[in-house]
Amino acid sequence: MKIITFKHSILFICGLCGILFLVSCHNTDHYLELTEKFLYEDKLDSAKLTLEQLEDAKLDEEDDIAKYNLLKTEYLYRSYSDTLTDAMIDKSIAYYQKVNDAENLANCYYYKARIVHDKNIKKGILLMKEAERRGNETKDIKLKHKILESLTDWNLNSGEYGLGYDYAKKNLAISLQDGNKNWLAYAYIFLHVACDRLDKKQEKIDNLKKAISYIENVSESERAQFYTMIAAYHYDNGNIKKATDYYEKSLSIQKNAPGYFGLAVIYYKQGEFETSKKYFKEAIDRGETSYKVNIMDFQRNLYYKDGRIREAYEICNQEIENTRYLDSERAALDLRNLQYKLDKEVIDLKRQKTIMNTIGLVCLFILLSLSLFLYIKYRRNKLKQQIYKDQLTINNYEGIIRELESEDVRKKQEIAEYNAKIAELQSSQQVQNLAAIEDYKEKISLLESENDIKEKTLNEYKEKAKILQNDQNKRIGNGRKLYDQLLAGGSISLWNKKDYEDFLQYYSISEVTYMARMEESYTKLSPRYQIYVILHDKGWSKEQIMSAMGISAATYRTIKFRVNQCKLTI
Repeated sequence: MKIITFKHSILFICGLCGILFLVSCHNTDHYLELTEKFLYEDKLDSAKLTLEQLEDAKLDEEDDIAKYNLLKTEYLYRSYSDTLTDAMIDKSIAYYQKVNDAENLANCYYYKARIVHDKNIKKGILLMKEAERRGNETKDIKLKHKILESLTDWNLNSGEYGLGYDYAKKNLAISLQDGNKNWLAYAYIFLHVACDRLDKKQEKIDNLKKAISYIENVSESERAQFYTMIAAYHYDNGNIKKATDYYEKSLSIQKNAPGYFGLAVIYYKQGEFETSKKYFKEAIDRGETSYKVNIMDFQRNLYYKDGRIREAYEICNQEIENTRYLDSERAALDLRNLQYKLDKEVIDLKRQKTIMNTIGLVCLFILLSLSLFLYIKYRRNKLKQQIYKDQLTINNYEGIIRELESEDVRKKQEIAEYNAKIAELQSSQQVQNLAAIEDYKEKISLLESENDIKEKTLNEYKEKAKILQNDQNKRIGNGRKLYDQLLAGGSISLWNKKDYEDFLQYYSISEVTYMARMEESYTKLSPRYQIYVILHDKGWSKEQIMSAMGISAATYRTIKFRVNQCKLTI
């Protein structure tokens, strides 16, 4: 029977905890992804369920908490929750700023802007502009679209129609890029409103027609704004019945200021003044300040033309009061200058970044050019050093060979002398001479042995000298051949790197003084430019040099200019 020890128990518990931790992490990631997916697909009920699962999971990772807070804020905002505050989203902003996550930061600033805008328009605009800046750093089209749509809407409602028009154009461009028909319906209706405020009549009609062509892609509950625009179009074209039907259809979906305003005008024209007055009041009560002023201005002029002076006067007082409030509000907010300032700061940052990048590229180019120049100079000097080194080695080998040959002659003479002495001693036939003969023979043998070694060394040096000399002769021979071809009307256009080097090596040997003077007179001359200088100094004409180098007149001028730049002034 196997006994389970305390050690085994601890290991088992640790392993089990590890598995549970991994499962927990996997579930957390899974539920976060699901929540994000459900919100993206507008499935708010499903998103609510996954968020509840995440609440029970007790998140402890900082990135998970930041993502949860963002998703929870988005859900609460889109569900019109009364418990929505910006406390959670502030924590997410702090985390995403730390890790520099542009996409999530843009989302955070977007929802924070939506939360605070109703209470503080200026702060809302600032936050949405920051969302725009961060969103432009991403490729998320849906994110960019909702930011642009908000800025379009807010600027139009704040009376900044010029900026509203600009943002409406941007919103349309991104909607066309994505091809989302719901986006396009709203993009065209926003542009229609902006054109209406800026009195761009034909563009206003064109955009309305395009918006109508996409109205089927807007849910029935969101069509109120579209119907008021269609009603206004029919009113302008004299079809009062259709205009009335569309205004009433709009109000049946949502009580809105443009709907009441349109009906107020129609009832007034039909002589139903009390009903008209009631609808004017509804329109004024529901409209933004800037829209209120527009309604009052229209109502005042209407009353004044019909001789209703006292009522016109009352409306005028209300209009003045609202206009003053609107002017003071606009002055305090200064939304146009605020947004222009923020846009200018972004442009300035981009310009500074471009300048820094340009400076960096210029520095890199200079560094690369310097490195290339030093490398070429190094290669050229290395080649020259190799030539000189080879020549010195050849000269050294020739000196050794001469010494060995001289030594060989001397030793051969000694051997001949010893042989003569041996012959002389052998002819006397004396016994005492035998020892001397053997001594001479031993010396001869030693000398012959040394000669064999020296001869082997001599042959080795001769072979090395021959190889080096052959290589030099081959290069000098090729250089001479290229030189002769050039003189005979040939061209260097097909020469390779080795041909340039061989030519200049030959010319350096045949014209030592001239080449030394060239090196003293110029700096950084490439092999091609050196050949130009040689031909020019030989008195060749411009046409001859162009033909020899295979270049055009423009290239000739460029080479001439650059060679003159390389000329040293003494």
